[in-house]
Amino acid sequence: MASLGAKILFPKFCKSRTYFHVSTRQLQFVLLKVALLVGTNNALAEPAGIERFVFCQKESLGIVCYFPNLETSEETKVKVFSWTTQLKHKMLNKMRQVGLDLENIVYFRGEMHYLVMTPKQLGADNINQDAFHLFVNEIVNFVGIPRKTDFARLSIFDFSSLARADKAASILTSHGKKLYVGFIGDSLLEPVWHEGVGTCRGFLSALDAVWMVAQIGKMADVQLLADREFTYRIMQRLSGHHRDEMHKNVRKYTVDPKSRYTIDFPCGILGV
Repeated sequence: MASLGAKILFPKFCKSRTYFHVSTRQLQFVLLKVALLVGTNNALAEPAGIERFVFCQKESLGIVCYFPNLETSEETKVKVFSWTTQLKHKMLNKMRQVGLDLENIVYFRGEMHYLVMTPKQLGADNINQDAFHLFVNEIVNFVGIPRKTDFARLSIFDFSSLARADKAASILTSHGKKLYVGFIGDSLLEPVWHEGVGTCRGFLSALDAVWMVAQIGKMADVQLLADREFTYRIMQRLSGHHRDEMHKNVRKYTVDPKSRYTIDFPCGILGV
């Protein structure tokens, strides 16, 4: 996105040298400017032959908080981080020793100091607000973020239910004309936030959709949809445990799925 000119639209875009992350606000800001430039007019679309279904896992609650970044020298010294129990980060053990029991915690810094975390014991209907505020404040102090302002937001969110599309693409026909429809991003597959793959899946699904569009007219529609569905199934498996299914050199990624996925594609898939 930076190479496409995002920094022109938003100079502070992706300033961190440690993590190449983008806040939702920054993405929306850039998207809004592009939409205004091209005169986009948004309207709700009719059903496109793709159903989305919701599946529930065990109760999963998270905490999100953020507060203004005054960009003092003390604040800029704090490094962004992502600690998870899956990767056995030692800092989580140190936090438990002082009574701060978390499964995951992520810290990013932009215009705001942004923290999102998953506590091990939490019930949305049984919250002592004073204790809740104190708990989060102790976490902020533990990780060394100097807070000189009040929290702009401090709340609990529920990610027990997630949605996904039953298929990645569809072809609608009307009056002898075809309309190729495809889902990308969260509308295709809603991520579990702490897995850290939401943005990655979003870009991969967009590239896969572009590849599908580029193949229109080069193969039969049924093969076109089969190819798109195959890459969708690969993307669903994407996680820290399946990194070997992606090529490591991201600079060589193109819209061609074979430049990104290491999976052997069946005969007939992607023109093989």
